[in-house]
Amino acid sequence: MDHTDLPFHKDWNRSFEITSFSTEWDGWCEHKFDIIDKKFGPLPTLQPLSKTHWWRWNEQAVNEVLQKHPVVRLTYGSRNEHIQTLFDACAITGEPRVVISDTNIPQPHPENVRVINTQPLAYQFSRTLMDKKTKPIYHRKAKDLKHPFFIMAKGNDFGRPKLMLMLEQLSLLKDALYSVGQIDAVDHQFLIDDIGVNRSLKDLPDRTLGGEYIKYDVKKNLELLPHLINQCHFYASVDTNGLYGENLLYPVNEKTLWGYCTTVPTLPIWYDNIAEQMKGWGYRFSNTRYRTPGESIQDTVVRWSKEILFHYHITQNDIWSQSWQDARGEDAMHNYELTLDLHRVIMHSVEQQLSELPVEFQRN
Repeated sequence: MDHTDLPFHKDWNRSFEITSFSTEWDGWCEHKFDIIDKKFGPLPTLQPLSKTHWWRWNEQAVNEVLQKHPVVRLTYGSRNEHIQTLFDACAITGEPRVVISDTNIPQPHPENVRVINTQPLAYQFSRTLMDKKTKPIYHRKAKDLKHPFFIMAKGNDFGRPKLMLMLEQLSLLKDALYSVGQIDAVDHQFLIDDIGVNRSLKDLPDRTLGGEYIKYDVKKNLELLPHLINQCHFYASVDTNGLYGENLLYPVNEKTLWGYCTTVPTLPIWYDNIAEQMKGWGYRFSNTRYRTPGESIQDTVVRWSKEILFHYHITQNDIWSQSWQDARGEDAMHNYELTLDLHRVIMHSVEQQLSELPVEFQRN
């Protein structure tokens, strides 16, 4: 189905809970992101997203929480209407307000608002990677690589299933390493089918990489996935929900970073705000953008597929594939080393942002 708006909206008609800062990875990760709790304690937490739907916030409830609390937390997954509602409520107070956000917010901020960009999942990923003491592979030999690329698409989101069906139609998955949930082609037809592919799309059965991948447990998966990624010419890094007509605010996470825990060249297909964040940290890459204004859903999937197809053909030429590995080697090593140190970069950034808050927030 070709969506023009986000599905599964439900109204949020209750007060926002006051909770300690946590992430979905705290169950397995030994390294808590506790700097916010130490500074502010439990905070009102505004959630734009659940596992099955986006929330439609009640404006009065948001206004009330911002009137009472000068500091709030915003978890990931915001769409434009969430940010507008939040910033409008902050502006109404006329007093300094601080938003502790899981990700950067590119929209213009009211003058009385400071946003603290925390990126806690990237922090936990990097800190866990450092514990693992993985060894990089220098001077990768293309002739020793078993698979053209590696891609993860287990979630049934609005983006990756359509891409995987297209890659299968192009015969690109035959030798690739990939994971998918069960994808029924009938559920992912293109409403506007200018290239006439719908009748050719075939179901993809559930497939798990290595048979051992454990959802949400980066610690255990770091024992499995780098070994598999190292068998490939490149890693296609594709995050969730890339076909909506707006830039959803997701943080840098494991899907962004898996390729960078190795020296395998990474092909990013990301939201603009994730690409901007990664560039800001110093990563070297060229991003293939998510759906752009005025672009059809099918045109977006075709554009993504062309990028993967081009790099796939590099892997099929012995001379070109080796020279491409050599050309990408310096950047790949730079990105790997940056990922090892990323937790320190993030913590320093958050400490700096907190130190620059107005004086009334400096008492703790």
